[in-house]
Amino acid sequence: MMTQWEQTWAAAAENDNILGNISPGHIPTGFDLQRNLWCTLNRIRTSHGRCADSLHKWGMRDSRECDCGAEKQTIYHIAFVCPIHGYQGPRMDCLTTPP
Repeated sequence: MMTQWEQTWAAAAENDNILGNISPGHIPTGFDLQRNLWCTLNRIRTSHGRCADSLHKWGMRDSRECDCGAEKQTIYHIAFVCPIHGYQGPRMDCLTTPP
């Protein structure tokens, strides 16, 4: 099973600039962060989490709109685009977790 997974990973990594730089057995940088920071980082990395778009899909919010007025608040929007919440550094920081 592990061999099959590694082969699938390698095939996907051939066409992906980010995956191609990560080995499937490698422990990602930032693994030693506090749990709440590690969880937040992984939510950004996977584009999954509590945001207006998801909460609206789940019937827990009336609107997909962001606090900044954008039509759709996604994890990507919150992390990188939003003028209120967006990270101002390079996106690669989410993979490399510099100090």
